Amino acid sequence: MDLGQITIPTDGSLPARGIAPMLIQWADGPHPASDLRDQGCSLLRLEGYHSDPERIAATLRSVGFEGEFAVRPLPPEEQPHLVAHIRTPAGVVRLGSTSQSRPAVSR
Repeated sequence: MDLGQITIPTDGSLPARGIAPMLIQWADGPHPASDLRDQGCSLLRLEGYHSDPERIAATLRSVGFEGEFAVRPLPPEEQPHLVAHIRTPAGVVRLGSTSQSRPAVSR
């Protein structure tokens, strides 16, 4: 079954070290998310941290991204990372990582 195509190179590297989006072209038919049950969670805000925020902003513009996504500067020696703020039935949760080895979860 062909679910679609994704823009991840064969070496598995992520665009802009994980900050820029991977593009997916879904196959015809219903979107895979249409089968997910609503768990009462919603994304409130997504933030990115990268040493070259202007490059990330230009990449997002080039693919037609129109949502709100703040990219903040980060010293070159620090790992790029994302932080998501999610409303859950138990309150707002912050999911993120300041390095790939130290995930942060807070309420």
